[in-house]
Amino acid sequence: MLKRAVIMLAVLLVTAGFVFAQININTNQSTKAVTSTVTKTAAVDAVNTDKPASDMPKAPAGFKADFEGQVISVENLLTGGNGRIDKATAENLLSYGKPIAFLSKGVIYFVFDAGGNFAGNKLAKLAEASKVGIAGKVKTVKGLKYIIANGIYAI
Repeated sequence: MLKRAVIMLAVLLVTAGFVFAQININTNQSTKAVTSTVTKTAAVDAVNTDKPASDMPKAPAGFKADFEGQVISVENLLTGGNGRIDKATAENLLSYGKPIAFLSKGVIYFVFDAGGNFAGNKLAKLAEASKVGIAGKVKTVKGLKYIIANGIYAI
């Protein structure tokens, strides 16, 4: 129980860091942005995101996923939702500096490409897929898991 609370606190701190890095706190724009994000995030649970993989870009022949799961909103998952989001919501969350992640077998992973860049835009494109496959390797830093992805596709 304590371990889960520590992980939730760490993810919450990462979420807050993303928000404050993207928004200038001393402006009216920041108040509007945070209010807009909270309002839109609250509506995430109502979205039906079980579109078949055939609606998404296809994986190349021979692609073998090391991880299978779904794209999620970290904030929504931590506040009691199921985390599932659609493409528009994922892109909106990213525009406000809110993290999206990958959930596989009950484990939350942040995803980066081989160059070390956050792969949020790639994940957002696949947010509506019922199953997303990622080929890559897992790394853990201070209890947070992330995947260095070689390929991300709807499967």
